Amino acid sequence: MGEWNKMKVLVKQDSITVWVNDVLVNQGWHCTTKGQIAVQAEGAEVEFRKVLLTSLSKD
Repeated sequence: MGEWNKMKVLVKQDSITVWVNDVLVNQGWHCTTKGQIAVQAEGAEVEFRKVLLTSLSKD
């Protein structure tokens, strides 16, 4: 409580991987590849800061 968490979300092709404080917490496949980006939380008030979007190279 009172400390910031670090979340990293990697979206590559049609998959998504999520880490919180460097711990893998979720993965998904066959995701929609177009549309809006949204962040949310359930069950409690939440604040977001320093939201950065970085494009990956097309390797």
